[in-house]
Amino acid sequence: MPRTYHRKSNRQNWNAEHMDTALQEVLHNGMPFKTAARIFGVPLMSLKRRAKNKNVIAKDSIKHLGGKTTTFTNDQENELIRHILDLESRMYGLTTTDLRRLAFQLAEKNHIPHHFSREKQIAGYDWLAGFTKRHPEIALRNPEATSAARARGFNKQVVTKFFELLKNIIEKHNFPPHKIYNVDETSVSTVPGKNSKIFAKRGRKQVARVTSAERGVSATAVICTSAGGVFVPPMFIFSRKRMKLELMDGTPPGSIFGCNESGWMKLDMFERWFDHFLNFTKPSKEEPVLLILDGHLSHTKNLNVVTKARENSVCILCLPPHTTHKLQPLDVGVMYPLSRYMDQSLEKWMNNNPGRTVTVFQIGKIFSEAYLKAAMPSNAINAFKKTGIVPYDPDVFIDADFVAADVTDQRYDEVAERSSPSSVLNEVPHNSPARETVNHGDSLEKSPLPGPSNQLDSPIPDEVRESSFIMAPTVCHPLPKIKGKRQVRQRKSVGTVLLTSTPYKSMLEEEKLKKDEAEEKKKQNKKPKLANKENFNPKQRTKKKEKVNEISSDSDASDAECIFCCETYTNAKDGEGWIKCSKCLRWAHDACAGVEEDEDHFTCDLCQSCTSVKYKRQLF
Repeated sequence: MPRTYHRKSNRQNWNAEHMDTALQEVLHNGMPFKTAARIFGVPLMSLKRRAKNKNVIAKDSIKHLGGKTTTFTNDQENELIRHILDLESRMYGLTTTDLRRLAFQLAEKNHIPHHFSREKQIAGYDWLAGFTKRHPEIALRNPEATSAARARGFNKQVVTKFFELLKNIIEKHNFPPHKIYNVDETSVSTVPGKNSKIFAKRGRKQVARVTSAERGVSATAVICTSAGGVFVPPMFIFSRKRMKLELMDGTPPGSIFGCNESGWMKLDMFERWFDHFLNFTKPSKEEPVLLILDGHLSHTKNLNVVTKARENSVCILCLPPHTTHKLQPLDVGVMYPLSRYMDQSLEKWMNNNPGRTVTVFQIGKIFSEAYLKAAMPSNAINAFKKTGIVPYDPDVFIDADFVAADVTDQRYDEVAERSSPSSVLNEVPHNSPARETVNHGDSLEKSPLPGPSNQLDSPIPDEVRESSFIMAPTVCHPLPKIKGKRQVRQRKSVGTVLLTSTPYKSMLEEEKLKKDEAEEKKKQNKKPKLANKENFNPKQRTKKKEKVNEISSDSDASDAECIFCCETYTNAKDGEGWIKCSKCLRWAHDACAGVEEDEDHFTCDLCQSCTSVKYKRQLF
């Protein structure tokens, strides 16, 4: 069946609005049929049939030609559309195959005549094409992967609590937009994350593009911006022992650099970046600064940074866990264009340098080209606006944004804070300005009261709404719901909290004190290593226990050497297995001999070669 139907008849070319008006005049005002047909330009017989309700399908101004009809009625298709959109809002959307199977199940269980394949138990592509054409409000989209933790974490209660805390902080310190900052880290790789589309011969099965490596080398870039559109020079963290000047080539002016084994953000690196942040923003008692960040361990458990922030009039606000994809401005409006520009810059460099590969020494220059395109003031301003932080808008997220959290129907576990929220809010960092009085007319609007994520002002669900099906779509394909009680991990994450508050700082100091005491106790209880090999603990040496005892009982145990590496038994590492040659009775490491731990028989290469020579001599 062709996808696009070309009309071949001139029948029913009349205007539907004119037909409605003609029916109104005939039925309510008593106008004759001929007069109404002549005045409004509609066919006489069509007007009579519709006025006398003789048509089965084409009623009122509805047009219908031919004997074929849709499988489902308009009401049934509209109900199916509502179910599709409801599943999509809960992050469990239907694919084309799922929708075709659901259509077959609805037709079968509701005893609706259809032409679907009973053998495959699925509707056809023609039905799907016609269904999507009749309902342009739905479209086939490529979804963004979202973890289950983010789906649960972004609920109405958590978001409301964050905006209430943000409101109290802004009212207390009266931060202007250019004094509200957001910081986040991103990975920078030598390999593009997504290649651009290229032209190729139609029908070719595989189309390739050259990249530097399969996985590439990564570095970390720390990006910070304000609600006024000002970007702090970035920081680069490389995975190496020593810093080289070549790594700084082509980087944005004012950038700082660091190195560690992993190339990720750690406590000392974040402290170094915070010093860079203080040097750039110049906070003071008269002009304090608000820094918003996520709950990474290097941010929330950094006592040195919290102390410096309190001393320099910086308020640090931590975002709720698993909500940064909606509440963090950098994630919302800067990171995605930065990654796309980075991929384009990598492809451009590879095209301009054929035969060469991108290394860690070219990352700075390539990243700088992408950073200058993405770090636009408009991107930062719109990102803060979309998250509802600046300007302050607690109602920026509608109820439909929290529907995904309704799948669990349970309260998402937050950190068990040692202090109440009120005590956290009322604390003012040291050396910060005194609390300013805010006029009631200038105060921010109060956000709605918090409530569980499942209490949404959403439309009436399909189970309550009267269904046009005998068996509704929610029965054939139920809405997702968690089964049983969700297991909660023991380690608790930090929720939305003011990190520079006195209760939180006291908690960090107490944790550090306990950690230091535990390490000191561990050092005192730690026993020194035994210098004598004969006094080793048998529980720590389980490999080749019989063989080790055999060699240890020998008076010349200290002179036993490995046949291959010549290492003596007394200098061997604890836990290494030894095995004896069955011919020459000399010893060797299991690893050097290439035998498994459970093997008991071993003949060294020298003995094997001697045996083969003797065998050859016997033959001749």
